[in-house]
Amino acid sequence: MLRLGALAIGGLAGAIGLGAALERAQGVARPLGGSLKGAVSLELRGIDWSMRSPQLRPGELPRRGDSVTLSGALARAAGGGPIGTFFGTSAHLDTPGHGSFAQTQMQFHSFALPEGNLFGMGAAGQDGQGQFAITGGTGRFAGASGSYRAVQNPAEVGGDGSAQFQMTIRLAGEEGSHGV
Repeated sequence: MLRLGALAIGGLAGAIGLGAALERAQGVARPLGGSLKGAVSLELRGIDWSMRSPQLRPGELPRRGDSVTLSGALARAAGGGPIGTFFGTSAHLDTPGHGSFAQTQMQFHSFALPEGNLFGMGAAGQDGQGQFAITGGTGRFAGASGSYRAVQNPAEVGGDGSAQFQMTIRLAGEEGSHGV
């Protein structure tokens, strides 16, 4: 009976903006000044970050032309519990003069969060760092725009299985909003 009650309360809380309440309580989102009126910053942390490909064994680096998938859980803060999931694809691009290993990766990202999904794309280097554009979203993030910096460290290529995303988001119709 207690489990059923907890599930019902959890569902209701999600429907009325649990994500926004969590963020206000943790102080994660901050309004930004300057030219991005109404933009907020949001930090997400990746947990159990992994990279998979049927062609690669653990520890083997992707070569030019390889495609891999990226996945992990998402938290609002370092050491926090999971609040969502991440899925991505990465195409390792042919870069002249760089031997058989790819220097650049074209990546497509999907962040599944309680408030809705965010989608992004961009390029990352061999070090797992890159700049990405927010291309849209669903739910609370429908019509979202902005950009983010990503640092990804998949365990399969020697990383610690973590990721970090620093986002600047503008939500459609919420120019005066301060919470994501």
